[in-house]
Order: sequence, then C-alpha cells, then structure tokens
Amino acid sequence: MTGGTLSFDLPVDRFETNNEFSILNPAYTSNFVVSFSQPLLRGGGIDVTVQPIRIAFYEYQASQARTKLEVIRVLAALDRVYWRLLAARQEATLRRQQYDLANDQLRRARRQAEAGTVPELDVTCAESGVADTPETGLIADNQLRDRQRELKRILNAPGLEMDTQTAIVPTSDPTPLRYTVEPERLAEAAVNNRMEMLDTELAIARETSNVRAARNGTLPLVSLDYTYNLNGLGASLDESFNLLRDNDFADHRAGLRVQIPIGNQAALSRLRRSILNRAQQLATRDQRALQVRQEVFNAADQLEANWQRILASRKRVVLAARVVAVEERQFNQGLRTSTDVLDAQTRLANAQSDEVQAVAEYQIAQVDIAFATGTVLGAAKVLWVPAGGK
Repeated sequence: MTGGTLSFDLPVDRFETNNEFSILNPAYTSNFVVSFSQPLLRGGGIDVTVQPIRIAFYEYQASQARTKLEVIRVLAALDRVYWRLLAARQEATLRRQQYDLANDQLRRARRQAEAGTVPELDVTCAESGVADTPETGLIADNQLRDRQRELKRILNAPGLEMDTQTAIVPTSDPTPLRYTVEPERLAEAAVNNRMEMLDTELAIARETSNVRAARNGTLPLVSLDYTYNLNGLGASLDESFNLLRDNDFADHRAGLRVQIPIGNQAALSRLRRSILNRAQQLATRDQRALQVRQEVFNAADQLEANWQRILASRKRVVLAARVVAVEERQFNQGLRTSTDVLDAQTRLANAQSDEVQAVAEYQIAQVDIAFATGTVLGAAKVLWVPAGGK
C-alpha cells in the first residue's frame, strides 16, 4: 500500500569446469534473496498507490449516475408520450363528434327546406360542411396512430411492436389542479439532485486525483533499498540446500538510490494537462448548473402558462357552446343559415381541441419540472437500484 516492492528469489545454479584445481566440480549454488525497495518521493505513499483504485471507483459511480439518468430520461419520455397519446385519442373523438354534428345539421337543413323555411342553398351549404369535416378526422386518426407507434417504440415490449395492430388505450385521466411553485427553491434543489451534476462532480474528483498523481510524478525518484542474502554451496544440490538452511553465510545490503530527471518536461506537461482538465471540468460544472437553473425556470413558467391556457380554453368552450345553442335555435326559427351553425360548431370543436391540448401540455409541464429537478423517479414512485446494489 505504501508503494514499496518486496520480492523473494531462490536461484539455483550448477557449475562444472575442466579446471583440475577446482575444489568442487561440479558445484551447486543456491541463494535465497529477500529484497525490499521503498520509493520515498515519486511513486511513494498510499495516495499514489491507490490512484488506479480511486479512479476505477469514480468511473463506477459515474456509470451508475449515467445509467440512472438514462432511466429518468426514458420514464420522462414515456410520461410525455402517454399524455400526448391521450390528447390524440380525445382529439379523434372530438373530430368524430364534429362530423356527427355536421350530419345532424344537414338533416335539420333538409327538414327545413322541405318545410319551405330555408332555401335549398342551405342544404348545399350543410352538405359542404359535412364534406369538410372528414379531413380533420383523418388527420386526427393519423396523429393517434403516430402517438401509439411512438409509445410502442419507447415501451419496446414483446408482442407490442410498432407494426402490430394492437391499440393502446390510456386509462389514467389528467387531474388539472393548479400548482404554485417557487422556482428559486426548485432550482437549488435541482442543482443538488440532477444526475448530470453528480456526473460532473465525479469528473472533478477524478481530475483532482489525477492532478495529485501528476504532481507526484514530477518529483525525483528516491528509493530506499534493502537486500538480505543467504548463500549455499555444495558438491550436490542437497549439500547446497543444507548449507543454506544452516544460515552460515548471510549478508545484508542497504542503499539509497536517487534519480533526478534533467528538464523533466514530459512530467511537467502531464501536470499542466491535468490542471487544465480539472479547470475544464470546473467550468463545465458551472455551465451545467446555469443550464439546470434555466431549465427549472423555463419549466415553472411553462407550467403557469399552460394553466392559464386551460382557463382560457375552458372559457372559450363555454362561450362557444352557448353560441352553438343560439345559432341552432335561431336556425330553427329561420333567422340563421346552415353556414352560421357550421361555423359555430367548428369554433366549438376548435375550442374543445385547444382545451384538450392545454390539459395535456399542463401534465407534460409537470413531467418537465420533475425532470428538471431530478425527481422523476420519486414522482413516478419508481425505486431504481443498480444490479448488485443495496
């Protein structure tokens, strides 16, 4: 852990010569060597030694944060598509109702024309109105199919591929209740909760650790070395090991090894690069914090704007419904034409469509606030635990 190196060696040699004056021929040597080297400056210390483990830990945490962020994005996208699908189904229903109202008006116009109350031109106008409404219904139906395919793509469930004819029917209705939020407090919470900020903080910690390691790499190499050696010699391998076991011939060596690089530009360049990388991550954190705050403020404003859209569209629906009732009553009295009634019905359908869209966008704005503040999992009541996590 301190960066030192401890090694054990037991080399065994056999030496044979044709020298007649050699005492042992052949000769066997066995040397048991224990050596220890401890760096004192460069590469020494627990902080430098555990650097790879520390970096691996930061990378693991960052991968968990990015995975959780991806889970949050999928859930948020799923919620948004769900409300758009619900709005598309309601829009298709409205356009079918508009077509039915146009047919009712045509029947009334024919009855009035047969009674001589209105001219035949009114019947023609009513027929034209009936011919105009299928286009909006076809557009609404096509949009409904698009939303269903988008939801199927996100779900990616077996048996629910995009090319299947299975219809998805939303069952959870929206609850358009007004929420009053405090954008400043939400922004502070978002900076603390967003996974992007955690990812950036881990990157800063990683680069800070790299700076310490790079600064250590610029130091001279000073190592304390120690060697303990046991010598064994004999005419056979057994005699050599017996002498080694008796520990009659041992020696110790200690030394201090110093290496000072000349110039050391490579290490200094690595240090400067690490410092710049850390500065870049710090700047990225500040920029992300500003971006997160902007997203929260935009989401809060959009939430309030969509609520006002709901109120305005509801008022338009009420007034448009009154106008339709008046136009139909006056048409029955011969005071209005079919064109007037059809125009009033179209304005009512458009007002109802605007209300449907406003309610859906209000629900989506709530999803956007949950995403901007990093609370999608809590809002969706989802407990996400990584594999192997506790």
